[in-house]
Amino acid sequence: MKAKKQETAATMKDVALKAKVSTATVSRALMNPDKVS
Repeated sequence: MKAKKQETAATMKDVALKAKVSTATVSRALMNPDKVS
């Protein structure tokens, strides 16, 4: 029987890489969404 791969939560780095932005931008968007366009 094959073991299931355990999923982990996405990190800010994962989100930044996918969105092609910096981790600072991801952090800013989460902490101060009104400051990000």
